[in-house]
Amino acid sequence: NCDRVYSIKANLKTLVIPHPPMEEQVKIADALYTIDRLIDLSHRKIETLKELKKVLGHELFRGKKRFNKPETEKEGAIPPPDKSGGLLTHFL
Repeated sequence: NCDRVYSIKANLKTLVIPHPPMEEQVKIADALYTIDRLIDLSHRKIETLKELKKVLGHELFRGKKRFNKPETEKEGAIPPPDKSGGLLTHFL
C-alpha cells in the first residue's frame, strides 16, 4: 500500500500542467477581482434599495409621504432617475 502512495507522488512530480504566463494570470486575477467587487457593490445597492423601499412604504402608509406622478410620465412607465440617481424627487 505504501508503494502505491509513493508511485502516485512520483507521478505527480513529473506531471506537466499547462498554465498561462504570469502576466496573463495577473490580468485574469485583476479582472476576476474587479467583477467580484462589482457583484459585492450590486448586492449592497440592492440591500440599500430594499431598505429604502421599506422605509418609504411605511411613510406612505402612515400618510407622511405621498407620491405625485410627473405629468410628462406615460402610464406605466418608469420615470428616469433624477440627478442624484434616484426616484426621490417624485416624493413630496
